[in-house]
Amino acid sequence: MSSATEVLCSKQHVLRRILERLNPGEACKMALVCKQWQDAVTNRADLFWRDQCIKVGYWSSPESKSRDCTTDNQWFFYFAKRMMCRVRIRYFFHKYVAFLPRAGQLAFNPGASLPELDQAEHRLGARMPWELWELYRYRNGQAPASGVFWTDDTRLLCLSELQLEHRELGSNHQNFRTTAMEKLMSTFPLSRFPLSKDQRRPPPPASFVYEAGCLQGKEVSSTVSAIPCILFAENAAGNHKYSMDTETGCVLKTRGLTTTFFAPSLQRYIQIHLT
Repeated sequence: MSSATEVLCSKQHVLRRILERLNPGEACKMALVCKQWQDAVTNRADLFWRDQCIKVGYWSSPESKSRDCTTDNQWFFYFAKRMMCRVRIRYFFHKYVAFLPRAGQLAFNPGASLPELDQAEHRLGARMPWELWELYRYRNGQAPASGVFWTDDTRLLCLSELQLEHRELGSNHQNFRTTAMEKLMSTFPLSRFPLSKDQRRPPPPASFVYEAGCLQGKEVSSTVSAIPCILFAENAAGNHKYSMDTETGCVLKTRGLTTTFFAPSLQRYIQIHLT
């Protein structure tokens, strides 16, 4: 039985025909059968996982420098990490929304479509961090109305209302940002990726080696004064805002003219408001 399984898993065309009839969840269950199937699904099915990434809207290639990804199985780990991010964001979203007033709960719009997300990123001129992308894929902000709030007195903006801004942080908060970036690279290196030239046909992944202090090949300096960030929550008066750093995924809080570091991630941002 074991030798027959090894022969079956080694035949690439047979494996491809099997995977064509499975969804990602079923493929992962098949990988639990034995070590041969695990190796086949994770190491020999790169095109299958690339197609799954394209299907769910992860159009950029996994151009990251992850220590646990090799050239052969990079698409599998890319898909897995993106799905883990989706599960976490939706879990904490449901936990938090349960405590919102009824008006706030009913004001959420259905999730944005893939073309809408793509258009928003091109309009902003920046790639949305994973967590923010997953949030808007699930719920496209809140409709403006009386008594509608997301966190504090702010409303979760719709995709068409997102703005790219440049915020200045003091030296103390710059240290928080640098620490968060280093932690991000060590624990979740596949955080976000640059726009691909051909969105619907991402190039095949290549092997990379990441360096501390760099994110996606772009140097992130601790002395940067103006930080590019995406404004995603704002109150009616416009003097209380939450935005996300496009380079590190940190959440920044703006009160009046003062911007401070608030949370290292969108997940932590929701957790803070839960407590």
